[in-house]
Amino acid sequence: ATLAGSRMEFSTTKADGSLSRSLYIDDEQNAHLDDDNKLIFGTGSDLQIYHDGSNSYISDVGTGDLLIQATNIQLEDPDGNNYLRGVDGGSVKLYHDGSERLATSAAGIDITGGFTATDGSTITTADNTIQLELISTDADNLSGSILSLYRDSASPAADDNVGQIEFSGRNNINQKILYADIQTVVEDVTDGTEDGTLKIRTMGDGGFRNRMDFGPTEIRVNASSVDLDFRIQSDTKTHAFFVQGSDGFVGIGNAAPATALDVTGDIAASGSVNVGNN
Repeated sequence: ATLAGSRMEFSTTKADGSLSRSLYIDDEQNAHLDDDNKLIFGTGSDLQIYHDGSNSYISDVGTGDLLIQATNIQLEDPDGNNYLRGVDGGSVKLYHDGSERLATSAAGIDITGGFTATDGSTITTADNTIQLELISTDADNLSGSILSLYRDSASPAADDNVGQIEFSGRNNINQKILYADIQTVVEDVTDGTEDGTLKIRTMGDGGFRNRMDFGPTEIRVNASSVDLDFRIQSDTKTHAFFVQGSDGFVGIGNAAPATALDVTGDIAASGSVNVGNN
């Protein structure tokens, strides 16, 4: 150790015999380590604190974990703006540019602002509470809450499935089964003549069926062409309009049409009624 003016310097001898200052204490009793000189703790040099001339390091390179214990803990930038704040027995908060963006609570997490995920996510509850709720507090008369399904394809083409909502459950041998879905398929991607079809499909007798397709030129019911009845019920009639799936016979007020058109009740017509025999 040597005195250099008002400070105490500590040097070590290098392999070539020269002295190298490793630490000095200034006149305010502050201890200084030069660049690349380390404070080393532990028998195996487990914990090291140093500055290499460009960056500062707290390096845990040995046995066990690095534990930082405090009643409350706060990480700040040089101007005192928060990066992170943790409260004993309470919340942990993350900040961006000094503004709170995420906070933990006993119920979960609270996010201030939006978030972007780059992988699939799962929300699981053990009761009948709502798993996902979209709330808009906008007071105008325009759009409310919006759920947007967007396929951002670099090579869009006809027959692309651009969005799908699935309804699944278990069967009696504990298999996951898709029981119904709503999907949108691209029919034409040409600029100015784009077309799309919305499909509603359900499981029936172990097979998946197209129940209703809303296409660019027509609305198709039973596009899968299965034996499926179509029935419109009124306030007083269970079969106000009925298409029998087995043969295509149409009943009006009739639950079992026996001809191509089978009407139960009176018919009133304004204009001509043409009856032909082919």
